[in-house]
Amino acid sequence: MLSSKHVGISITEPGIWRALLASALLPPVCALTGLGLAALIRHSVATIVGTTTVLLLIPNFMSDNHYWSACLYQATPFRAWQVLHDLIGTPVNPHIPFPAQPSGEWWVYLGWALGGVLVTLLFGSRRDV
Repeated sequence: MLSSKHVGISITEPGIWRALLASALLPPVCALTGLGLAALIRHSVATIVGTTTVLLLIPNFMSDNHYWSACLYQATPFRAWQVLHDLIGTPVNPHIPFPAQPSGEWWVYLGWALGGVLVTLLFGSRRDV
């Protein structure tokens, strides 16, 4: 569809399967994270705000410049998706002292998904009434 505009991507491009799998797994990871937050917060509007804040807003205030900030930033699902979705594989920027590695970002996906499920199992049976 986009090949007439010369922006099409072939299924044989290197890294395309990693990018497709990362894009396919991002919604379930975010949903399981939201499920875990819902089990903790137990209020629908606050859960929506909290999930949006944790998954989208907080990563925008982090950077790769300092070690502690790079560790937190690279441990977010949004940053994991960005690293795994990178098809070009740009060379490491010498100005970024702590670059992310794609192999570690798969563990980020797994950790957020398992964390959401475990929190739900531990705190989901609590009743308000």
